[in-house]
Amino acid sequence: MSRHPLYPIYENNSGWNQLLPPREPRQIQKPDSQYAYVVVGAGYTGMAAARRLAELNPDEEILLCDAGVVDSGSSGRNSGFMISEPHVARASHESRQLFAQRTHKQLRLYQTGVQALESLVKQHQIDCDWQAVGKYHAAATAQGAEHLREYLDGFQEWGVECRELSAGELAHDLGTRYYDYGYWTSHNVLIQPAALIRGLADHLPENVHLSENTPVTAISATADGAEVHIGAHSVRTRAVMLATNGFLKELGFLRDRLAIIYTYAGLSPELSAEDIARSGAVENWGILPAHRLGTTLRRIHGNRFLVRTSYSYEKASPLPEVEALLRGRYVSRFPQLSDHSFESVWGGTTALTRNGAFYLGQPAKNVFAAVGCNGVGILKGTVYGQLMAEMAMGGQSELLSDALSLAEPSWLPPEPLRSLAIHSAIRFERWRAGKEM
Repeated sequence: MSRHPLYPIYENNSGWNQLLPPREPRQIQKPDSQYAYVVVGAGYTGMAAARRLAELNPDEEILLCDAGVVDSGSSGRNSGFMISEPHVARASHESRQLFAQRTHKQLRLYQTGVQALESLVKQHQIDCDWQAVGKYHAAATAQGAEHLREYLDGFQEWGVECRELSAGELAHDLGTRYYDYGYWTSHNVLIQPAALIRGLADHLPENVHLSENTPVTAISATADGAEVHIGAHSVRTRAVMLATNGFLKELGFLRDRLAIIYTYAGLSPELSAEDIARSGAVENWGILPAHRLGTTLRRIHGNRFLVRTSYSYEKASPLPEVEALLRGRYVSRFPQLSDHSFESVWGGTTALTRNGAFYLGQPAKNVFAAVGCNGVGILKGTVYGQLMAEMAMGGQSELLSDALSLAEPSWLPPEPLRSLAIHSAIRFERWRAGKEM
């Protein structure tokens, strides 16, 4: 896995993609010189923006381009959690009333994203292993358990079904005795992310022209729109929608707000009948750790385990090192499966902001952007992509007002201070996480 200055280059498929049949990428060899709108980035955000633009402008032609292949990119490399409740605690300076208002806005936004995706999955019969099974949060330390308990009152207030679980109950459900405390919450759908993004790409409106392996190298404003540079070609358009997450800064926008983080995952072989018998009573589940740098786990359809852990800043770690680290996390939780080797190991990028906020706005004339998913891009990307398209069209709605009223990403220091600060923060948080890693 390497990196072009403007976009990531993934040299191996994710485990999710290896479970799917081959797909032929779509590419426009020579884009037309003019489109009504151009959307850059064909992940969940870009797909949603292009679809909404097409709905609002059924007689206009829209170009949706991506530097890579949509189901092999970052959108098909995540853990497949559609998290539909806030996962940030109340800030120390924030009153309970303001926190409640912010939380309910976020709940409405996320629920809109769930409904939009569920409607498309049903309409187009997208086989993405849609599982509305909730999710587990689990802690292996006393500090982690205390952190999880801070959310319990919030779940009740938000109307989110929640069930506390002892170490024994977690072991019964999940087949691991690694965790001491946890709970299950209802607000989450688990999916096969590469299958979902592939399905969305294959069922775009007819007036959306998808071009994969089509990197945008520059964007420049014109008197009445913008010019998008694609290799030796240039495309004129009324407005550009940027959905490139952390790589937005490489195109010259929000350089002091976004950081690119690599994270890594491995997929186990299919469990044997003997393995299944000692792997817990629940067949399809996902665990989020008590610490943000901890290890995420899933047991997926087909009886495999997915393990996701570790972060690196701006640069990918060597996969052999990553595989050794992932294997250690896996075996510590499932020592009965210590003879397993991963069938695939991969990395992917996400965009973090200092305060966890998403950016939705207009960073330049005739240029709109929705970026900064902070690792929860399936739902955020879907709903913010729709809202970006509506904003570009001058639309107004309560949902758009809710999104714009939330905090924007806070300032990040320039390099080399940024790199020093982020590397120090990652080292410190790894130390704090302890057994949650």
